[in-house]
Amino acid sequence: MGETRVCGRLAELDTPFWRGNASLHLPSAGAARPWICRGFEHPILVILPNTRFVRDFAADAGAMNQYAEIPSVSELSEMPITPFSADTHAYEAAKASRGEALGRWNDTGGILLATPGSLMGPLSTGGDRVTLAVGAAAGRSVLLEWMSFHGYEKTDIVWTPGQFTCRGGIVDFFDPSYPWPIRVEFFDDDIESMRYFAGDTQRSVAGLTRVEVMAISSRRTSKLTDFFPPAMHVMYVEPADLDNAADSYAWMSSGIETAPGDVRAEWLDIEHALGLFPRVRLTVGVERTEIKSG
Repeated sequence: MGETRVCGRLAELDTPFWRGNASLHLPSAGAARPWICRGFEHPILVILPNTRFVRDFAADAGAMNQYAEIPSVSELSEMPITPFSADTHAYEAAKASRGEALGRWNDTGGILLATPGSLMGPLSTGGDRVTLAVGAAAGRSVLLEWMSFHGYEKTDIVWTPGQFTCRGGIVDFFDPSYPWPIRVEFFDDDIESMRYFAGDTQRSVAGLTRVEVMAISSRRTSKLTDFFPPAMHVMYVEPADLDNAADSYAWMSSGIETAPGDVRAEWLDIEHALGLFPRVRLTVGVERTEIKSG
């Protein structure tokens, strides 16, 4: 057994422990995971066994923000395991959303929550963009034509990323890079107001003054490793469960049609790439934090 010491948070670990692929053992699960991340200054990729772990981590981190300096938390969603041809718009929108999430994390840092499945799926970046601002003469018909040309799907009601609709002077759309669909109200060709709204209730969530709308088509497939920040650190949560989750994702997605040129990454290749960065392995089940080098 390696050296044992009490550790209150990741920021207390020195370089040899990070470089030695140390094991950290927490006395309890749940909120203890985001709690040990408080005050951590480097971008950190937290890999969890499944989406339930991701939701719980994000919720616990949000609840703790008023008590501790928890880094900003973002999530990398998993690609739906459905054939590309079953819904090409939804497939491309999911790829775009994933690429935008990684791009923001690469730029701003903080905590990125991921599962083995979310790291193995395809993603896209780049493409054309258009800026909308309240008071600008954007032109309703111009915006609708732009969305149709750039991969958005026209529907009766907007509730999933990649969709848009129009009713009179109101244009609703769901850009995958934003957390909510957006409603734009025109007066003639001028934008009178913009706001987030909830897709299920259609009620307003928050006002907006300026948004940058990304294209869904005209994007390029990108590699996960292109988004790893140079100062990235990695935390594996329950490593044995991660291997099982990766095997399950690979089995479920095997033989499922992807878009031309898309390839799902192998978990072993991802682990090899992550092995170039400082990392720790987090498990639960002993009375105090135990750090084992090696």
